[in-house]
Amino acid sequence: MAIVTQVNAVVETAVKDAAEKASEQLTPMLQQLAIAAGWPADVAFSLSVKPKDGELHVSYPEELDEQINNLEYGTPSSAPASVIRPFVARIGSHIGNVLEDSVVAIMEEMRMF
Repeated sequence: MAIVTQVNAVVETAVKDAAEKASEQLTPMLQQLAIAAGWPADVAFSLSVKPKDGELHVSYPEELDEQINNLEYGTPSSAPASVIRPFVARIGSHIGNVLEDSVVAIMEEMRMF
């Protein structure tokens, strides 16, 4: 049973590391997309990608919620400049690459057992 515990610990650590790595890579990508879509720089640079409960989420300060929703969904007087929704829809392939790297790391760790 001890080996199962060790394997679980290795897998858990690798997945956590992969999520951190993905968030570090994805945050500047998201910010640059927001800038390119015409979002104000301060709002764009407030966006980040963070791991939470085994998933990656777009995060930003609560006080910017209305401004970000207006940019993302538009208002009666301005068209939407959607960034977050298309970004979330596209990040799956990037996460797949990061997880693939994690599987390699797990296999290397497994050689220790």
